[in-house]
Amino acid sequence: MSTAPDGLFEYGGAPVSGGRFSSPWATHYFVDYDNGADSNDGRSPDGAMKTIQAAVTATGRGDVIYIRPRKYTSDGSDVERYIEAVTVPYATADLSMIGVSNTYQGNPNYGAKLQYTETSGTALTVNAPAFHIENMCVRAEGADYAIDFVSNSDYSTAAGSCGPTMYNVVIRGSLYGVRLSGGYAANIVGSRFEGGAATDSSIVLYCSAQVQRRVRIKDCHFDCFNGAANDNAYIRIYGPTTDLLIYRCTFDIVGGDGTYINATGTNLGLVADCFFGASDLSTTAIVEGGLKIVGAWDTGGINTST
Repeated sequence: MSTAPDGLFEYGGAPVSGGRFSSPWATHYFVDYDNGADSNDGRSPDGAMKTIQAAVTATGRGDVIYIRPRKYTSDGSDVERYIEAVTVPYATADLSMIGVSNTYQGNPNYGAKLQYTETSGTALTVNAPAFHIENMCVRAEGADYAIDFVSNSDYSTAAGSCGPTMYNVVIRGSLYGVRLSGGYAANIVGSRFEGGAATDSSIVLYCSAQVQRRVRIKDCHFDCFNGAANDNAYIRIYGPTTDLLIYRCTFDIVGGDGTYINATGTNLGLVADCFFGASDLSTTAIVEGGLKIVGAWDTGGINTST
């Protein structure tokens, strides 16, 4: 049964046209590694493409890609991964990449996984403005970046840091989990960052060439995977930034440099109602760089020193 003008079909019994980011103007594409083929047009589950990059290449502005999780491993402890590097070109603005789950919001650790296996480079490179990723796990152990929202001084060839959104995404491994370079209005919400000794920082705001504006990091969990802390702060901010909000996030044990959030340069923003897994948090664990800190909790309760 078709549920949208472009011939979109029901997927898993629920009309995709009623989905969170579906649009009557969008063309919808489907990716199913175990049953698809890149020679398909990708516009129905039965005609799904095999790789994520093939679907991205086929899309236009405002389109939606639904990615089916691969089969479970033989012991049922995990799902197999899409082993590829994906690049979203500048012309493909407003693209949504959504991992499909049988449950609302789902658990990305058991959903669609993108894994990059090289020891340098990036799993997902985003050059397009207003890119959205949801319900996915991105693994890039040993690589430079899991997701790189690319920007430049005039946005003529790359504007990935302009208006990107992440929702219910798990980032595991990589030297840096997510990088934003300038731009504005990024939203990273309800996501989990699983770092460790091979991870320098989970989120890097690198703004040396231009001011980065109105970034919101909300309801995220920053985890030291297998008990090993990040080498440095979970969030590193190289200003200038303005109107930055880090809100209602939880942080595990302190990074190897002795800080949770390290903000240098000229910044204007707020760190509010966050929990830090330290027995006694002090201002030395948050390098403020002009940010205001309110409601900082440690394991002993509200920390009055900040």
